[in-house]
Amino acid sequence: MQKLDIISILLMTSAVGVWTQRDRLTALWQAYQREQQTAVTIYGWQDKNGEWHYSSTPDDKRAQAITLDSKHITPLPPLADVHANTTENQPPTTESAKPLNVLDIHGLRESVIQQQQHIRAEKEKQVLAE
Repeated sequence: MQKLDIISILLMTSAVGVWTQRDRLTALWQAYQREQQTAVTIYGWQDKNGEWHYSSTPDDKRAQAITLDSKHITPLPPLADVHANTTENQPPTTESAKPLNVLDIHGLRESVIQQQQHIRAEKEKQVLAE
């Protein structure tokens, strides 16, 4: 019976130790995973209009595999969904039905320009109201 008590105490102590160090262990695990994943394959193709499209899957027959070294890629936090909770006070946005795995740089640029114009207009309204 004493051996079981000692083993259970050791297990509980190690569980508490792991629980208190969970943030540090999570950071170490993520760093380990980043080191393990060194190559990422994406696909790129140019359409009839000369615009380049990139995707994580070969969505087009012209898609060419591009291998990137992920050690040189800085992960960014996800962007807020610009299409969620739209109201009449918000600027118009691009169509939300586009697939998320395709990088639509031109659409994103247009959306940013529209948002900037909306912000300028709102500031002008505030200045004129004063």
